[in-house]
Amino acid sequence: MTLPNQAPPIFNFNELTSIDLDAQSPLAKGSIRKVFLVPGHEDHLVKVFRSNKTPHHQKRQLHMHKLPWLRHPIVFDQNRYDLRELSSLSKRVGPLIWQHFPPTYGIVDTTLGPGLVQQKIRNADGSDCLNLEVSLKNESDMPRIKEALWQFRSFLSYHHIVIRDLNTGNLLVHHDLDDALTIIMIDGFGNSDYFKWASVSRALNDKKLDRKFGRLMSYLQI
Repeated sequence: MTLPNQAPPIFNFNELTSIDLDAQSPLAKGSIRKVFLVPGHEDHLVKVFRSNKTPHHQKRQLHMHKLPWLRHPIVFDQNRYDLRELSSLSKRVGPLIWQHFPPTYGIVDTTLGPGLVQQKIRNADGSDCLNLEVSLKNESDMPRIKEALWQFRSFLSYHHIVIRDLNTGNLLVHHDLDDALTIIMIDGFGNSDYFKWASVSRALNDKKLDRKFGRLMSYLQI
């Protein structure tokens, strides 16, 4: 990605019957998934489940106290859930959604299980985007990052976008051609509430956004 508002290019899945990740080292590890570069397609990432966090494992782990039979199966498959949420946002918001969210292409087979393919977010100069926590180590950027965060919050409010998890590891700071800053959210999409009132009420979603951004700003002390 060169500019955060450009439309995502087509990803040719016909070239990939399966992605071999056995010899690859992950770029990042989350609590549920690992992230790899797609071999031969270094502008794309693939997210796969940790071996003990597959949808099947999650259902078994939560069976006793979360009543998983009352929840939609897609809740336990983070890849399918992210694909559904981002596809829905793309249809509803249009190309503007890629200003703040990663272009997402679909799910492919890998040697480590099904993987979600997304575009790797890079700065305009081709360098890797840093997450929010690392970016804030450059204290001179703090005022501009704070402004970019509030612009992101305004974007979410204006388009009535509900988010699940707002933290420093889920947010990248993108540097544009003129070094303008844009916040891009790479994880934590959707509404995890059992009663999804924020999804049907702008006012309730705004209150939820205020709480989440208030906690984030307090944690960052900016």
